[in-house]
Amino acid sequence: MKKIILIILAVLILSGVGYSQPTQLTERELLIQLCEKVDYINSGIVRIEKIMVSNTEKISQLDIRTTINEQNIASILERIKELAGTWNWLLGLFATLLLGMFVYLWKGVYGNRRANHKNN
Repeated sequence: MKKIILIILAVLILSGVGYSQPTQLTERELLIQLCEKVDYINSGIVRIEKIMVSNTEKISQLDIRTTINEQNIASILERIKELAGTWNWLLGLFATLLLGMFVYLWKGVYGNRRANHKNN
């Protein structure tokens, strides 16, 4: 990364030499301006690197959070599957109980007609 930036700076500096405008500034003043520009560019690069480091840290934190959330969602889905199985079992038990009561009442009302007629 630094090599690329140095190459870009070298190209910018060397390209500016070929078509530079004649000025009233001395070589010392031009050198001071050049040093200030290079320092400004260097500080900009340092800021970009700091931002990249902080962004990389933020991305890794988000990746960790995403992994934790995926694990939490997976555990919630497992729990829902267990609850659905238990709920289905209880519904089946309730339906069996209702059917048993219905059969018992049906047999009590209509099942013993012949026995009741014989006794009467």
